[in-house]
Amino acid sequence: MTTPNLRTVALLSLLASVAACTGDSVDTGTVTDTGADTSGSGQTDTGADTSGSGQTDTGADTTEPEGYDIPRIYFECQTTSECPPDTNTGAAQRCINNVCLISAADPAALAEEDEFLPLTDLPNVDCYGDEATFFSPGAGDATAKLRGNVQRFGSGSQPINLCVSHYDETLLLPFLYFSECRGLEADDEAAFIACFQLDACRCDNAFGATPPSEATEMVAAAEAALTNAGAADSIIDSLEKCYAFIGNCTQITDAGIKAACEQRLVDNALADGPSTLIYSHTISIADPANPTSDEEAYYETAVELPTNTRVAIKVSGRESRWRDTWEYGLFTPADLKNAEGFIRLGANTVSDGAWRTIPPAVGLAGGIDDSHGAIAGTIRDCGDPNRANPGPQRIVNATVGISFDGDSKLSYFNGNPNDTLPLPGRAATNSDGTYAAIDLPSGPNRVSPIICRPGTTCSSDADFVNAGTRNLFQTPKSIVITSFEPVR
Repeated sequence: MTTPNLRTVALLSLLASVAACTGDSVDTGTVTDTGADTSGSGQTDTGADTSGSGQTDTGADTTEPEGYDIPRIYFECQTTSECPPDTNTGAAQRCINNVCLISAADPAALAEEDEFLPLTDLPNVDCYGDEATFFSPGAGDATAKLRGNVQRFGSGSQPINLCVSHYDETLLLPFLYFSECRGLEADDEAAFIACFQLDACRCDNAFGATPPSEATEMVAAAEAALTNAGAADSIIDSLEKCYAFIGNCTQITDAGIKAACEQRLVDNALADGPSTLIYSHTISIADPANPTSDEEAYYETAVELPTNTRVAIKVSGRESRWRDTWEYGLFTPADLKNAEGFIRLGANTVSDGAWRTIPPAVGLAGGIDDSHGAIAGTIRDCGDPNRANPGPQRIVNATVGISFDGDSKLSYFNGNPNDTLPLPGRAATNSDGTYAAIDLPSGPNRVSPIICRPGTTCSSDADFVNAGTRNLFQTPKSIVITSFEPVR
């Protein structure tokens, strides 16, 4: 059965939503884009609440990709009255940046970045109330190569031979939202999952000399998605056609296929002209600086990427060992390009072992549904050059809200650097500053954390600061990492 184009359906849904809401009063405050950490830790855009309290609905979000006309797909609420008590604890929730969440009960504290040890220094959260301290484009060259470490989370083998792909994040969100893959969800779950897993390295494998079966199945799922959507040409019988389906336009040499790829970006990614969704893909190797490490690997891009640009990274590998790991909100500041022509940007990967062991720790004995996924990240303070640990450190007692959490489990971790697991019953971040929402449904989502200012009673709006907001798309059978800290 052929389904309507998802973009058309979404636009019609939006019109219906707007018509139903006519006459409602909506606060239209904004949240500013803040770029991302380029220190190698892979920390992401944090946004900034400029109201001082961060406790009210913010309406439009300027982190939306330019021209993206469906912002409400990310919104859970417009006012606090729309937020029911938390289903797990019964605690009252507030609507912050259009997300319902529980306020922190205790003032924020700090823990040391590497060992998670408590610090006596007070957190500096001033940057979260002043957008001027956040990202601004750096002066310098328009392009640069990227390099960085690939950090493994969970037990497993050395994270080498993994695919590290860099995406234009501005185009990625609408591209995934309007993907033909979504049309398979109701009738063919296996194909729905496989379709979203297809990436440039898997295209390479599927059309190599001895294509692995899982890559071949992903290409077949993409063909099924195109057929289901009524595409005029649904046959993917070459590497370049595979690249065209995933938006890897710059690596296509055939003029007709390249034009079709760029048209997909106009239709599915709301691009305003010829472009590419994927800037680069490469394979991780042993870190030349630490070749015996079993927790880290290393990558370099062979091509230059645009600087001062929002980038998302995907790390993928064999399913028996790794789970597809997305990271949103990274940035390429031009002024951080070094003499060798590189900007350093770290990446992360989650092992299959962590995927299987963490859910039971929060009461999900059956694990994560294959059509679902998880979101995780870390919250840090703004750093302070006058203290012994001047860089951003992990924040204790922050809380996080997820727009569309379904029956997932929002958890905070145990603060143990040697055996990192969720700690059931914990209501805010621990000394590791880490949160995770486990078994989330596929689709668009939104994450927003808040911090209780040191020295306050955590009882009034003025006691809190919002640490940002992030729109993302949860693909099936994958982890999305989105962390919060200042860029520089």
